[in-house]
Amino acid sequence: MLDVRTLYALQFLILIISTIIMVQVYVFNRKRFTGLIYWALMMGFTTLGVLMLALRGIIPVNLSIVLSNFSLYLAIASIHIGIRKFFGAKTVDILTLVIILNAFLISLFFTFAYESILVRTLLLSALYLVFCIRSAWFLYFHPQKETREQTIPIKINLVIISLINLFRIITLLCYPYETENIFEENIFEVIYFVLTTMAMFYLIFNMITMVSKKLYFEVKQEQEKFNILFNQSPTASVITRYQKGEIIEVNPRLLSILGYSRDEIIGKSVNDDGILLKTSTRQDIIDKLKTSGIISGIEIDLRSKDGRIIHMLYSAVLIEMNGEPYVLASMEDITEMNKLKETLHDLATHDFLTHLPNRDLFTAFFHEITKTPILKDQQIGVAMMDFDDFKNINDAYGHDIGDRVLVHVAKKIEKALFTRGMVTRFGGDEFAIIVTSGSTNLDPFFRKLHDDLSHPINIEGHEIKINMSIGVTYYPTDGNDIQVLLKKADLLLYQGKKTGKKKVVFSNES
Repeated sequence: MLDVRTLYALQFLILIISTIIMVQVYVFNRKRFTGLIYWALMMGFTTLGVLMLALRGIIPVNLSIVLSNFSLYLAIASIHIGIRKFFGAKTVDILTLVIILNAFLISLFFTFAYESILVRTLLLSALYLVFCIRSAWFLYFHPQKETREQTIPIKINLVIISLINLFRIITLLCYPYETENIFEENIFEVIYFVLTTMAMFYLIFNMITMVSKKLYFEVKQEQEKFNILFNQSPTASVITRYQKGEIIEVNPRLLSILGYSRDEIIGKSVNDDGILLKTSTRQDIIDKLKTSGIISGIEIDLRSKDGRIIHMLYSAVLIEMNGEPYVLASMEDITEMNKLKETLHDLATHDFLTHLPNRDLFTAFFHEITKTPILKDQQIGVAMMDFDDFKNINDAYGHDIGDRVLVHVAKKIEKALFTRGMVTRFGGDEFAIIVTSGSTNLDPFFRKLHDDLSHPINIEGHEIKINMSIGVTYYPTDGNDIQVLLKKADLLLYQGKKTGKKKVVFSNES
């Protein structure tokens, strides 16, 4: 028969291996699961406790007893605390601390005041029995329903350890130690050590298996949640490889926007297949992700299957899967929003009836051309134009016809100006004009414009005669400020009206 000291030595070697395994499990999973540190400590304390027992006689006996008992008590408590933490218990287990503290005090009493190896051994086995039952009870009632099956092997394992220690308690009571020597050969102790070593090794196996199953379960849950969120998200989303831009996943929302089927787009590159309007756009995105790992709210253009350009508000984050970098991007279609913005901008900067630029754009245009080196030294005409008796048109044909006359005149002036200037509607039937001269005199331009606008126009069968008066000033001869030039042109305009209407009055002739 193997002597007890040899059994302690063998158990110590097995426990060292088990401790190394549990430490590795803790290191690799500590960020995901709580409680693993207690299992690693359990193996460490058990190893230390067995070592202290094995060294009894080599180191002082009482020191060996105190250290071994304290280490083994902490190991027993760590099993239970670790299981509670692993399955999400939030409360502090005061009862465990109270039991361990009292057990240690009792152990001290039966070490120094009344030395009894039998009582200490019975106390140790009783603690194993109590805490293994408590842990099995906790696992039976407290784990989440979806993970309850994962705990079946470890619950059985805990019950086995409880039964082994119950066996030891019974044999000790029936066949107590004859001496205070723990290394005395005893068939029941040999059986106990063999069974305990096997049960502990099996416990380590079950703990590792439980961690693996829970990890698999949580990863699967996370994957399912991600798939649901990704595929049912109202936001268009896509996952691409960081380096090559290969599309590995795309959600239905983006497919519906772009008009592709999933098979048509998966595996293709956003760079090679023209889905992004500009290949440089993605490179800009990659450069920003390389710096910050996340970008938010930038505008990009995508090209749909039918060639339409779609404006998107783009956000992305750099993620890692299986050690490889990927780009997870989400987008919102802002095409209609941009159209609305353009419409609002147009309404804010253009006349609602004629769609001519408003006064602000008109003034800005004047400042721009007078600062342009090629134009600032040339003659620039600034004119005010007004209908003669426009009220008669409204009274005779109605305001709708009157509005159409205004639109007709606006278009005719724009056509005459082409790219040489700008016209704006100042209100009512009054227009303002800026025109650059190039290398020619502008007087003939305004006379011809006046003649062209004097031709009758036909609207809904009505032949409408148009009469207009125009006042013309010149930059820089008549002033450098647009408001000054417009005021002078307005005075010339009304001077012409007073002297017979239907005239073009020039500042250089007044």
